[in-house]
Amino acid sequence: LDALEQVLHFDRARSLRPVLGGKLALLAALASTRLAHMGVAQRMPKTQDLLRMLIGVAVALNAVATSCTDVALTERCVRALEPLAALGDEHIAGFVRRCTLAVAALLREDHSATLRELETLATLMQSGPPIRNFPAHLKSEFLGGCLFSIGLMQGWRHDAQTLAIADRIQSFSPMHAMNADYLRAGYHARMGQMSLAAGFRQRAETRALQVGAAWQVVTLAPIEAQFAALWTHDVRLAKHASAELERLSLQIPALHREALRSRALFLLLSGRYAAAADELSRDAGSREHTGCARATGLRARAHNRLGEYAQARQLCQVALEGRSESELSFVVMYLHVQVELALAEAGLGAREPARQRIAALLERYAAAGPLALGMVHETAVRMELLLQDLERCKQHLSALRELYLPTQLS
Repeated sequence: LDALEQVLHFDRARSLRPVLGGKLALLAALASTRLAHMGVAQRMPKTQDLLRMLIGVAVALNAVATSCTDVALTERCVRALEPLAALGDEHIAGFVRRCTLAVAALLREDHSATLRELETLATLMQSGPPIRNFPAHLKSEFLGGCLFSIGLMQGWRHDAQTLAIADRIQSFSPMHAMNADYLRAGYHARMGQMSLAAGFRQRAETRALQVGAAWQVVTLAPIEAQFAALWTHDVRLAKHASAELERLSLQIPALHREALRSRALFLLLSGRYAAAADELSRDAGSREHTGCARATGLRARAHNRLGEYAQARQLCQVALEGRSESELSFVVMYLHVQVELALAEAGLGAREPARQRIAALLERYAAAGPLALGMVHETAVRMELLLQDLERCKQHLSALRELYLPTQLS
């Protein structure tokens, strides 16, 4: 990527942009490339071929970086394509640059804006104005990738649209068929349908071997496993995910943060709350990076279990500050930090604010499935025990039983 940027004089395009504007600056850089290659041996690639190579490398690297939660590498890929923004969305290079930016944003905690952008791009590819030099087969690949990203985010919202998207991309290509099964496995696991999830997960792994994409399963599977362990209180699964992410982080340093969070989750589910809190205190993830609020929820849970309610409340309030209703709809990312805030408030004696928060969560996530609602009722049980209201505790236990009995977790 560095070499291609240098050959294409993209540094010149950036320096000239304030003076000439984006498009003229890009044209000047490409003209410099042509002049530099005049008289060079014919085997030197043409300028348009170099441009295609740069775009292809950046798109591929960005996909790998997103799977490995490598924020720095996604930022590098986005920067490499930035001069192409001057071409606009009606040109293939400008449009691909916008798609790459949207996929990279999966690693940012602005999920509602990212989902809107991905949906806009999918609409443009399906029914928008023609995009110059965008062949049908390439458009199909980008549309499939865009829909897969939308499916991931809808899965984070526990939304059944995930399954509709999986059905749609199934026939795009063998790779997209693998991605479709990955979406199905994640969705069914979050609904407590573990047998269905296991079947789709196994089929996704088989497809991955067939299409030579085992790396994707290797990196994504343990991250998804720690999500499942958290929702299902599965200590064994958490231990396995932690060990796998620890091993992978030695080869892929960008996974170090997820390995730390997974290790803390295992400690938390094992009842070693002080060790979990200490582990998560070393998590240097930015508030803007995806997973930060989820990790804060884990840390707050550890402090709540230790009776350190003031510290838990402060952590949760900082993590939730400024989050919109549309952002909070991403259940996987934000539910845990919200329930821990309610428990911290109860622990500090704020009886009515805590109960009002629980009631609001039950309303907000009414359609999010049994595990999400069960998590809220579980927290309410702990809360009412703290408040010594056994009647309310029994009511939440009854609701919890009704939610969990139909699942395979009962």
